[in-house]
Amino acid sequence: MAVGSSLVDAFVVGNTGEETLLVDAAVTSSGDVFLLGDSAFEVVPGGQQAVTVTFSPVAEGDATGWVGIASNDDDEPYLSLGLTGVGI
Repeated sequence: MAVGSSLVDAFVVGNTGEETLLVDAAVTSSGDVFLLGDSAFEVVPGGQQAVTVTFSPVAEGDATGWVGIASNDDDEPYLSLGLTGVGI
């Protein structure tokens, strides 16, 4: 991605449980990646919620970050999703 440009992408959080999933998502990175919209949301049983992230490289080279997803899920209360990109 060219430095100064932006790319918007999304991933989906789904709820296969029987109770409403309460989610709080937070992004950590070098300043190249950020979360769009609300970071806290609810997903009803059987439902899905798209989470949008933007990559906007501020310098040339590799950029890494991650999205941490905390929820009230008893089996997996915390998940981490790695993010990578390259500024050119």
